Amino acid sequence: MPFVTGLLLADAVTSIAGAGLEVGSVSSATSADVAAGAVLSTDPPGGTEVGPGQLVSIVLSDGPPEQPPPDLFVVPDVLGFRFEEAKATLQGAGWTVAASQDFSTDEDSGLIIRQEPPGGSLGPQPGNVAIVQSKGSQPTPTGPPQPPDQPLVE
Repeated sequence: MPFVTGLLLADAVTSIAGAGLEVGSVSSATSADVAAGAVLSTDPPGGTEVGPGQLVSIVLSDGPPEQPPPDLFVVPDVLGFRFEEAKATLQGAGWTVAASQDFSTDEDSGLIIRQEPPGGSLGPQPGNVAIVQSKGSQPTPTGPPQPPDQPLVE
């Protein structure tokens, strides 16, 4: 199998056909290292011994993954983090933190149960992220039931 990584598709196909092989599937993937339109990888890989007529799958580069616009930043996802860890993560990424607490039957006390904007979303900085820390389950009243209010009898 010839080495065709980095070649444009037409050149890679010519090289593969010249080696007596056939091109099979062609797909694509992002790559920060290989220019868009060039061969990112093949299966079988270059340098592999193959028989005549074997199918070769080609993966072309789409180029680097899209980056957010320079004035927008990704909000870290801190759901399930302990409060101090969530605060440090958000502040370390340049966000201001507004915190509150609420009861939760689903999460242990001290863990982050909600955040706004949600993790993975984009926003301008400096920006604010509101997080809600679990206070655990809401306590249930203990002791005997209280009688309803009775009017005073004189």
